[in-house]
Amino acid sequence: MKALVTGASSGIGWHFADLLAREGYDLVITARHTDRLNHLASEFNAKYGKQVEVISADLTTNHGIQLIEDRLKVGDLDVLINNAGYGLNTPFTKSNVADEIAVLKILCEAPMRLAHAVLPSMIGRNSGIIINVSSVAAWITGGHYSAMKSYLMILSESLHTELAETAVAMAELKLQEDFDDYEGGCDCGEGEGQMLIAQLMSIMVNTKKLLSMIDDDDQFEDWIQSKITIAEDYLRAAYSYMTYYNGGARLS
Repeated sequence: MKALVTGASSGIGWHFADLLAREGYDLVITARHTDRLNHLASEFNAKYGKQVEVISADLTTNHGIQLIEDRLKVGDLDVLINNAGYGLNTPFTKSNVADEIAVLKILCEAPMRLAHAVLPSMIGRNSGIIINVSSVAAWITGGHYSAMKSYLMILSESLHTELAETAVAMAELKLQEDFDDYEGGCDCGEGEGQMLIAQLMSIMVNTKKLLSMIDDDDQFEDWIQSKITIAEDYLRAAYSYMTYYNGGARLS
């Protein structure tokens, strides 16, 4: 069994790679940071005895996407995790269009092309898993990042329907890693607070869906469960704040 993970050098991508190696998968890990990838390859090989192939690729470029496409077309991959991505901390009206295009490539074009490259072999043997790491931002109007994550959400749901009569699984994960770094209470106005509550509820729903896909892996379940706990804590905080903000009236 073999899995390819993009953006595997840290964060959610690292967790997926570690899980898959523990579950017996050989790995193909990709990111921009070659030194970090080589370190992880040695680590996973030492810990789990699995073969780890490293591909240094920048998925904001055609060349980087093509490198991973070509690897997927070899036809020996059982799992594809489309995880790589980032956003711009700049309003759309003040951003550089070249930066916008780069983010569009990594968040939209790359996962689309990689899924398109791997699906023929998966459909041919009637097995395989693709997980697209999206974001709760897909549910809100948060500028270019929300628009791009909405594209990935709709693409994932459409492919799930298209593949329904096969044994190829398509899933989308909406998870906001930034909640690890939140400190203090919910410092927001009414509209922002209601938006936060919607975001937190979607985190819990989607992380619980992911748990149902994972068999007998307590460590990864504990990590996902920690995200649910964080979301529940902030949901309670946001709800309490909003109840106070509305003079004790229950939110509809």
